[in-house]
Amino acid sequence: MELKSRLLRINKGIGHQGFDDHYAILGLPITATERQVRDRYLTIAKRLHPDVCRLTAGDKELATRFFARLVNPAYFALNRKRERAEYVKVLKLIPKLMLKRNQKVSPQSPVAQKLANDPSQEKYERAVTAISTVQFENMTTYMDFAGDLSELNLVFLLTSEGCSHLIAQPSQESEQPSSQPKTSDRPTPERMRPARTGYYDTTAGTAGKSGAGGDTSGTISKPQADLSKAMAKKHLQEAQALISRRQWQDALKELRNALKLDNQNSQCHVLMGIVYMNQEFVGMAKSSFQEALKLDPQNRVALDNLQKLDAKMPRKQSGSDAQGSAKKPPKKGGLSSWLPWW
Repeated sequence: MELKSRLLRINKGIGHQGFDDHYAILGLPITATERQVRDRYLTIAKRLHPDVCRLTAGDKELATRFFARLVNPAYFALNRKRERAEYVKVLKLIPKLMLKRNQKVSPQSPVAQKLANDPSQEKYERAVTAISTVQFENMTTYMDFAGDLSELNLVFLLTSEGCSHLIAQPSQESEQPSSQPKTSDRPTPERMRPARTGYYDTTAGTAGKSGAGGDTSGTISKPQADLSKAMAKKHLQEAQALISRRQWQDALKELRNALKLDNQNSQCHVLMGIVYMNQEFVGMAKSSFQEALKLDPQNRVALDNLQKLDAKMPRKQSGSDAQGSAKKPPKKGGLSSWLPWW
């Protein structure tokens, strides 16, 4: 199981910062257009999809795993304009986090080192294209190429966001005192590799845990958690706007996205309960309000609406005894009756 987890993990570039690099998985530059994302996905599907790929049994098993657990989630995150824009915003926060921590990186791949010495968007896109042409030729080296692409992506982000000084050049490392022990030839301990906590997580249930082995994943999980909460807040704001326009289904999608990023947000559970109420899913609404109260026992909105539901449910049950002969009471108050706080 541990081997499979490592196999699906990028440990360089953006991946080493604790984020998922969807662009590296697909072999695309961060500047890729919607059309480029779609075309690239179709190209990969022709090679990796289990129904059409012509690989050996071992490679086919790897291809199927890569396609299902990496390629598909990456495509779903990038193929829609709004989701792609939100994801790019998250990536652009990485240089700011590194700047705040005064964290420097030293690219390992020659192509990333070359881009760091002479950065430009044209050279970056050309380098990504060159790697992407051979990325899927051999399944056993696919993640290695994805790592090189992720390093390119990180270098491009740092240089384009004015943080080039965070890239440690190889010459800087060679200027260290001779008494300093070399670490470049030592294998990186597994415990020093940041846990992956992002849009898809192939090590679900392990991120942020610290055990006897000295796992230090908590050092990266807090910045990622801060970003997740910031992104969840944006989804909540969008959901509130959709609720005010009575677009319940769209609001529900935004709230589900917010919960994926921050499932401890009581306001998100409250809004979800309100959406369910307006769709007349009383049981689900009640469950959402109860979940909100577990996180915030004094949440007035959850308490008030839960009382409304408790008062409403007996009337529905008594009406059902009439086997449909009694008419349903007319709805009163409209949206304001569900949203006294709006």
